[in-house]
Amino acid sequence: MKFEIGTETLNSAVNKAYKGVGNIGLFLITSVLGIEGKDGNLKLTSTDNSRNVEVIVRDVLPKEAEFYTATNASLLKALVNKTDSALISLEIFDDRIVFNGDCSANLDVMPNDEGTGAARIAPIAVEGNTQQVKVSDLKKFLTYLKATVATSIENPAYTAYKVCHNKALTYNNFGTNLVEIGWDEDVLIPVPIVSTFDLLEDETANITVGGNKIRIETSTVVVTGSLREDCDEFEAERLLNIIYSEKMFSKTTVLDKKRLLDALDRLSLFIGNDDKKLGIFTIEVSKDAIMLLSSDRNFVEKVGFEKNEFDGNIQKSVGYSILKAAVASLQGDKVTANFGEGGGIRIVEDKSYMVIPYARKK
Repeated sequence: MKFEIGTETLNSAVNKAYKGVGNIGLFLITSVLGIEGKDGNLKLTSTDNSRNVEVIVRDVLPKEAEFYTATNASLLKALVNKTDSALISLEIFDDRIVFNGDCSANLDVMPNDEGTGAARIAPIAVEGNTQQVKVSDLKKFLTYLKATVATSIENPAYTAYKVCHNKALTYNNFGTNLVEIGWDEDVLIPVPIVSTFDLLEDETANITVGGNKIRIETSTVVVTGSLREDCDEFEAERLLNIIYSEKMFSKTTVLDKKRLLDALDRLSLFIGNDDKKLGIFTIEVSKDAIMLLSSDRNFVEKVGFEKNEFDGNIQKSVGYSILKAAVASLQGDKVTANFGEGGGIRIVEDKSYMVIPYARKK
């Protein structure tokens, strides 16, 4: 079977499918890209052994074309990425794929364990409740929530994204974030599955949850995989009470986003080596402005409020990295912040809430 496809089209599809490649040395299948033609569509499939990614390119093949093969994902990706010609042709044989673009190359077909054909990525079956979810809600996981996913923590449940009560939450020792979404489920989603949300391009996705598995499907991308089993260990109710506490975060202030980010960038130049990992600095809040101060007081910058309901005066230590990540994730050009006397800073935008606790002084 031989077919031609636009280089730009194939390049986009291969790069998306490669997002699911695991490259786990113990499992050959995690380095493979499955290539299938059927009903005029081209489907590329990859796996990391717990999550599968399918990318569908519609109406690019002859209707009668029907084939399946598999080859090394890294080699195919590199070859396609380095092709400048407008078209690429692929000719499928039992033992090889003949690639023609700027160059000609033979790509080995990865065999299955029996050596009777190309290796196939085992499908992950998901049967359960299906809901339609806005893709824009899912992509908020990668903006508002990503900064507070734990990478190493005493309770491993926090190294994932919690969904419950039409809300999604993440938490680590330096802050907790929440975004309100139109998806009423109770699940704990591993980071590798959430990392594929940037592949979704439709306005909505159909999400099926059942048997501790999840399936996210749009017209061009399908992601299936395992959910975390320690869902109940994520203390969502406690975090919800903190985030929504109007007693703790009662006064609203508004700052210019670019002005604050620029000030934080300048501050970073004066954070001492001992503080580089967490970037601890001092923040003073008064009636008309906040003051950013390095721990050795060699840097001081005042950022005025555009709106202020806060009438107190506080001085607290704050983690630079988590505050910078929270402000940078905002989509608008204003920062709406609530400064709590005891709890920390709460930043609010578009039904998202980011709570940055005050740091312990050294």
